[in-house]
Amino acid sequence: MKEIMEKVFRTRSLQTAAFIYIQEDVQLLNFDESDPRNIHFEFTPEEKAKEYESAYIMNTMTCNPKKLMEAFNTLKEKVFQIKRENSISR
Repeated sequence: MKEIMEKVFRTRSLQTAAFIYIQEDVQLLNFDESDPRNIHFEFTPEEKAKEYESAYIMNTMTCNPKKLMEAFNTLKEKVFQIKRENSISR
């Protein structure tokens, strides 16, 4: 059986990722750790995530600031956790 690879949106910007993360119709799929110095956040569906990235950059959407800060802190802690684990495994 063939698996269909779903296109994902990738960003290494923690601020952009936090904004996309709080959107209800987008899902965080993965943290790409292939380059431990630059963790990438992967979201699906790609098109929706791109729309939210544009909205964030152009400042055309509002959001709940508390949710945004909680998402930022959650993702930041995950990045630090990944970096700690990668430094231990060396």
